[in-house]
Amino acid sequence: MIKRLKICDFKSIRELDLALDPVTVLVGRSGTGKSNTVQALRFLRNFLLGGMENAVNYEWGWERIVPVGEKKPKTSIEVTFSLPGEANDYTYAIAFGCPENQNASQMRLCAESLAIGKEVIFSRVQSKTASVYGQFQWEWQKAPDVATMPNQDSGPLLGRFPSLQKVVFAYAGLSSGIGFYHFPGSTLSDNTVADPRFAFLQNIPGLSDNAHNYREIIRSITQDFHHPNIRKNLAASLRALNTNIVSIELDSLTNPQRAIVGHTAAGRIFELNLQQESDGFRRFYAHLLALYQTPPKLTLIFEEPENAIYPGALSLLADEFKAAPNENRGQVIVTTHNPTLLDSFDVDNVRVVELRDGKTLVGPVSKEQTSAVKDHLLTTGELLKIDQPRIDESQLAAQPA
Repeated sequence: MIKRLKICDFKSIRELDLALDPVTVLVGRSGTGKSNTVQALRFLRNFLLGGMENAVNYEWGWERIVPVGEKKPKTSIEVTFSLPGEANDYTYAIAFGCPENQNASQMRLCAESLAIGKEVIFSRVQSKTASVYGQFQWEWQKAPDVATMPNQDSGPLLGRFPSLQKVVFAYAGLSSGIGFYHFPGSTLSDNTVADPRFAFLQNIPGLSDNAHNYREIIRSITQDFHHPNIRKNLAASLRALNTNIVSIELDSLTNPQRAIVGHTAAGRIFELNLQQESDGFRRFYAHLLALYQTPPKLTLIFEEPENAIYPGALSLLADEFKAAPNENRGQVIVTTHNPTLLDSFDVDNVRVVELRDGKTLVGPVSKEQTSAVKDHLLTTGELLKIDQPRIDESQLAAQPA
């Protein structure tokens, strides 16, 4: 679980120090930076999986990452997170800088570190001395305790110490352990395919970002005989959405081509191709597959899950989000504009995102609004309709200016 996220000079975020819960909901007006906040985690994941070039290209270049007008950007991301079975929290940090007299397209990795509890496992920074043969030099602030050192280049070192078990765990948690989902209306359709530009993401275990491999996920759930409750819970959630649905199964476990939805009518079961179901149904089911995939992710990020989903189903989806951490199916981070969805969450789990002077700020709901919700004078959802959510200024004051 990611407990704390620090971001500097990433898109609209100049400096942010954000505490996260097992379930965290980001709300705010359009354009305030909700997506930028979670996309910083996506950038970190992609950097670890595919290196700097792939991570940057996924965000459409450094010109789209560096804040507008920033002459000397110091883009950095730091996460403090826990792993199951580990007593101490991990802290991993990366930082990027731009050489003198260069533009943002010349940004390069300039610092990287990993600590477990108070122990620094490794820490390195780019030397300020001149480069040698065009290669920038690294300096160790704390070298890892390994006999053979990997080559140091522009990519991350995390993940390149196979003999250090805890470092391997940290890499897995921040790379394949993060799922980022913003499902389009066409999700789970025959038109959903892997993006050839980002082949580095295709081998991640679990549900892909756009769910193009959903048949594989259904198959893994079907064959997981040690966790039968997954199949039962999926079926129960779908029946709560549509009482006529009895199952969703593949047409073949060896070479699946279609997912078949079983409907009851007039005492008989009729088969429909999943492609024949509505956009909203497919999006709802895609969220369930993300939540119930095996093995589960450590952190699941959902952007605007309410899109195209029947309003009456949003409370069902929210219940699934809230249950996930308690059932060891992963931490959940959600961005939303929808009052109906927000109504299902505790106000203490809400973080308000505001844009002030072109800078994104994020913090807990103001004390006055929190009290109003807890005293039942407002619902959580009415913060988006009656009294626009405001940040708790006392918490904001504790963050860097």
